[in-house]
Amino acid sequence: PLDSPRLAAAKATVYVSYAQECSFLRLLDALDEYVRAHALDPAATFFWVDVLCTRQLAMGRDLQLVPPLQRAIGEVVLVLDPWHEPVCLTHGWNLAEVLEAVVNPSVGLRVAMARGDREDLVRTVRTNRRALDHAIKVRAEAVHEEGEASEDGEDLGAYLEAIRARFPGLSGDSAVQTFNRRARLLIIKACSPFSFQM
Repeated sequence: PLDSPRLAAAKATVYVSYAQECSFLRLLDALDEYVRAHALDPAATFFWVDVLCTRQLAMGRDLQLVPPLQRAIGEVVLVLDPWHEPVCLTHGWNLAEVLEAVVNPSVGLRVAMARGDREDLVRTVRTNRRALDHAIKVRAEAVHEEGEASEDGEDLGAYLEAIRARFPGLSGDSAVQTFNRRARLLIIKACSPFSFQM
């Protein structure tokens, strides 16, 4: 558990993608649930949490650090908070963090959520099998249309360029739409184990 007195630092085993404006305590709950749900050894599980490790001020430059980290770690966990309207799917940075798992089969994608959200998801899916389909929406171009800008004023369209660069055989819009579709399906697939819990 995350409250273990044996906490230490070591080479990361899981790259964590989450929305920083969400509750840090819910993030810790989600990661604790993740360890429990996947029967991981807490003493051997080390999370790369960007707020502690990576700047996000110069979007274009800082985003270049993400794919090599994810390839070295091998697994990305996307924290869905809340599960029915994941804030992370409204941010370019988080979508860029999902990108490597979409295009690189050696980088796995799993999801995590706080215990209350996981229980609510399981209850909801039991009565409405389409609930997850309605909740998971990936629209990278819509995030850019919102006109997000970093603290130093840099346009966050850099993540769209990162997406387009990973689909070189497709035009700009086709690349983004392909990413949207693949990311959505990958996230829904990563949620499927929750359908069989409890």
